[in-house]
Amino acid sequence: MSVPDSQEGASFARLADFIRETSRAHLAQFAKLKAAALSEISADRPVLAHWISLILISGKQVRITFRIHFHTAAARELASGAFSAPTTKVSSEQAHDFAKEFCNFCAGRIKHLLTANGYEVGISLPLTMRGFDQVFEEPSGETYAFEDRWMIVGDRETIFCSTLIESANPLAITKIPSLDETGEVSFL
Repeated sequence: MSVPDSQEGASFARLADFIRETSRAHLAQFAKLKAAALSEISADRPVLAHWISLILISGKQVRITFRIHFHTAAARELASGAFSAPTTKVSSEQAHDFAKEFCNFCAGRIKHLLTANGYEVGISLPLTMRGFDQVFEEPSGETYAFEDRWMIVGDRETIFCSTLIESANPLAITKIPSLDETGEVSFL
């Protein structure tokens, strides 16, 4: 794996910023949070939480793995807002379904951005696995890769997110838009 530099690296970073903001906005909307803020993850820990829900957005030019790292109690709390139910009424299965649907929701927005800019991509089904399994995940050695990790601190709970953006040709994603100060998409 190699990390792109200069203009190519800036394109990867703009796409990562878009994914961060998308995840924050969608979690606030989906879980009916009063507040949701992005924050950096202070430690470079290989395992962020007990569970990971993930989804792939993939095409010829770019492959993105979007992950939400969570503990079941946190997902229950967030799902209670989505289901308009007390946390005690949200089952573990519903909490995990919430995490997968959140991944799907975010992937749809990312796919929309990419297809609006001429990229042909598809989305996998979301899945949940143990967080400890992530230590075995490695990017392909044949690609340029950019990994990003962040927290979304909500008024009821905090979750961790990460993304791995890979491309065989880093110049292929130089037309990715960035976000302006209003959170709207601006095309470069």
